[in-house]
Amino acid sequence: MKIINLPKSYAIFFLACIILSCFTLASCAKTTDYPQFTLTEPDRILITQGGKSVEYDKNSPVFEKIYIPIQDSWWKKNQNYEMVTDGRPVKVLTQLREENIDNQTIMVSFVYDTPIAWTDAFEAGDVKTYKVSRYVFFPFGYNSGADEGISESSDIGIMAVEEDGNLYNKNNVYVFVYFSGFRDIIDEIKTLSDSMLPDVVDTTTATTDESAFLAFQNRVDEQAALMDLANIPEDYAFYAGMYIENQTTLVVAVTCSPDTFKSEYSNLLDFSFIRVKQVKYTYKELTAAWKTLESEWLKSDQRLINMGIIGHGVNEEKNAVVVVVLELNDEVRTEAAKLIPDTGMIEFEIGEEILPA
Repeated sequence: MKIINLPKSYAIFFLACIILSCFTLASCAKTTDYPQFTLTEPDRILITQGGKSVEYDKNSPVFEKIYIPIQDSWWKKNQNYEMVTDGRPVKVLTQLREENIDNQTIMVSFVYDTPIAWTDAFEAGDVKTYKVSRYVFFPFGYNSGADEGISESSDIGIMAVEEDGNLYNKNNVYVFVYFSGFRDIIDEIKTLSDSMLPDVVDTTTATTDESAFLAFQNRVDEQAALMDLANIPEDYAFYAGMYIENQTTLVVAVTCSPDTFKSEYSNLLDFSFIRVKQVKYTYKELTAAWKTLESEWLKSDQRLINMGIIGHGVNEEKNAVVVVVLELNDEVRTEAAKLIPDTGMIEFEIGEEILPA
């Protein structure tokens, strides 16, 4: 099990929300409202993996082979996937972290020498326009291969928008459809180009920071595997989740005393870099509450979506069920409280702002 900044359950269900939205909602926006609905041809295409890269300009035959499949999938209905939800590109509830882009991650960047416009419109009067210097596509996911919850066998993947020069730690990640032909092209480039994209991590060229991160990630993976073997996530009554903090500490959340957990597992886990944190709700309590919301969301025939509830999931770091809304009003608060009576579990997200229930 690999731990990344977005909890696994959160990522998987939010992706499910996205897919359902893609099937059920129709676009109501005019193309002129969102300049990004027409894909601007990039000046250059850059493919990177780790410290190696290759670049193609418009004169290269490879340029068209990469550009055309992306253009064909760009923000429009394609094989029953509706790429526009209620006039808005579908945003994933996660952020790219630079430390999670490791030497196995393949990034395909459409680079614009003159920045182009990208508009986010969450509701009337809340419109933000960014200058975009590149779109970044992740045909095989990120963080050592495909994202958890996103399979390479699935068309559904992610892309990111560099907003005003910022790619990382922003709410700028969107769902995207990658058809097999595009992934085949990138695989072909990997095979034919000796100058880039190694199949094996090149640790000889890793910087000190990269080496430290990889070593830390390996320690996290080892501890997570030990916890799985001991069935802690499933059987430990006080377990409330885990997450990475500042890329230096693995945090394990429990509802009991941290000392109690440490004493029970002192012979199993390495507490030299694990911090045990006491929280209010167990992971099972949060999951049960979220499933109630999920069930209503799926069977409500778009009622909750039309109300402005566009996503939800368990966030282990916040020890909460996060409900993503277009607008926080009394109707949304009342509906959330009806489905999850213990409103202390709930946090609302609007754009990049988190608000308590």
